[in-house]
Amino acid sequence: MRILVVDDESIWRDIIKGNIISYLANIGLEARIDCCKDASFIERIKLYDLIYLDIELDDEVDGFELAEQINNSDFEGKVVFITSHTEWARYGYRVNAFRYVQKNNKEELEESIEAYLATKHTKTYITCKTKLGETKTVETDKIEYVESINRHIEYSLMNSIKLYGTGTLANVLEELENRGFCQVHRSYIVNFCNTKHIKRRGIMLSSGIIIPVGRTYYNEVKEKYAYWRLKNET
Repeated sequence: MRILVVDDESIWRDIIKGNIISYLANIGLEARIDCCKDASFIERIKLYDLIYLDIELDDEVDGFELAEQINNSDFEGKVVFITSHTEWARYGYRVNAFRYVQKNNKEELEESIEAYLATKHTKTYITCKTKLGETKTVETDKIEYVESINRHIEYSLMNSIKLYGTGTLANVLEELENRGFCQVHRSYIVNFCNTKHIKRRGIMLSSGIIIPVGRTYYNEVKEKYAYWRLKNET
């Protein structure tokens, strides 16, 4: 998880960052926490999951204006407004702010992190079938890779179990792409969560299996995997 604190006062950046680090340490969670004093983070906004944004930055731009820019981008995380003035709170929700936190209120800060984590801890599942045709519901994190074989879909799980589905690999990718899956070959989709490394000769998965990478896929796959690691590893 990556968190960004945006405040034009260094003292508040340090206090808020310190409080976040302390809270995450108490609950046994690690995160990369960056700080910024202005709007320069917009260019790399996709890297972050949670942004703490000061409403009153400087004369050139304020938090509400930045929130509008964020809303018009492809940012998939949450924005929490931070400020010293409670009268601004009601305006935050006009720009889809996830929470409003007073700078000097450590408890509100911790509650905002807890609320965000609650939105991320929902497991995702897909429905497959066994070889005998029995329906099974599978957590997507347990899938290592998906293969298209003779117009059928085969799901290979971490425990070496094989499950089956219908449709095309394109259909599967549409369903799983936003869950860390990527097509690496005309016949294969892999789960980045269960990937060790990517080389031209193939992708090594956690189980030691090597999946081939199509020549026309390699550069894009490498770029997507680097981006996924940047967002999900600390």
